[in-house]
Amino acid sequence: MSERDLYEVLGVSRGSDESEIKKAYRDLAKKYHPDKNRGDVSAEQKFKEASAAYEVLGDKEKRKAYDRFGMSGVDPQRGRGGGGPFGGRGDPFGGSAFSDVFEEFFGHAAGGGGRRSSGGGNLRYDVELTLEEAFSGVSRHIVFARTESCESCSGTGGEGGSKNVTECRKCGGAGVMRFQQGFFAIEQTCDHCRGQGRVIEKKCGRCGGQGVERKERQLDVTIPAGVDTDNKLRVPNEGNLVSGGSRGDLYIVTKVSPHEVYKRDGLHLGIRMPIGMIDAILGTSVEIPILDGSRARVNIKEGVQNGQRLRISGKGMPELRSKKRGDLLIDVYVETPVKLTSKQKEILEQFREEGRLAENAPESAKFFSRLKGFFKGG
Repeated sequence: MSERDLYEVLGVSRGSDESEIKKAYRDLAKKYHPDKNRGDVSAEQKFKEASAAYEVLGDKEKRKAYDRFGMSGVDPQRGRGGGGPFGGRGDPFGGSAFSDVFEEFFGHAAGGGGRRSSGGGNLRYDVELTLEEAFSGVSRHIVFARTESCESCSGTGGEGGSKNVTECRKCGGAGVMRFQQGFFAIEQTCDHCRGQGRVIEKKCGRCGGQGVERKERQLDVTIPAGVDTDNKLRVPNEGNLVSGGSRGDLYIVTKVSPHEVYKRDGLHLGIRMPIGMIDAILGTSVEIPILDGSRARVNIKEGVQNGQRLRISGKGMPELRSKKRGDLLIDVYVETPVKLTSKQKEILEQFREEGRLAENAPESAKFFSRLKGFFKGG
């Protein structure tokens, strides 16, 4: 590394705080990054110097050692013999100083060594279910397309197989280039093979050098009882095969359609049940079908009020991969009779005349009593 003062390299003063040092390095790294300055040796050297300076000044302990002893305080090759600027680690990007800055550039912390593997390509398959199917669970036969190894080139990407595929001479098959100067090192994707570690001299005519082709896949999947909308069920190793990598997973994403009678609320099932005014007054008993095929008898006591909620424990949805079940929630809706006959109206008129408001309708009695008090006070 250059013997220049590290503060001078970043263009900051010795009294600069952490945020100023980080901003200075970020600006320099963006300006001189090798990916933006391909073939520019001068820019590459400036990027290395700025990164080496930030590795020290971006870490509180290393900065203290540098301020006190200079480079001999942070470089194990310089006579102090203590821990170096990386604390004995083999990877210079392992420290916290770099992690947040490199996440901004690459979407992940820099580091690691050797060839990178894609890890496979995941697939998503949406399945629409009825509420009954979500309640009991269901098996589905699904058909989808995924990438498989190309039969023509056996997954190599080269015409006729591996005879047209050679190891990248520039990176030695690693897929990355590693630069090191002093204690500082940096990796970047090999620009010759683009991280593949191999070069295809003549591409396969069937897959275009990708090494994979799309094929139909049929699969029987079991969806467990209790699933809800946007639940994701992972089926390992049933996703895309990525050239040079592994196979991803298949994710079954469920969507439960609305039901014409029941409304789902987590584990609970809700139902809005209308009853006639006479049944609300005198009480009644009603049978309600449950999603498991059974029936639940609901006893409605006399005098039930409009909007009152009744609960039947254990008659709701099952919890996913559990024996627990939610409840059935019944919201009573008292329906006012319409299109009455003359005789019906006569009976109701007689009931109204004989009715004792305070006893038969206590809430109404209280309300009108308060109204009277309000007007008197006015």
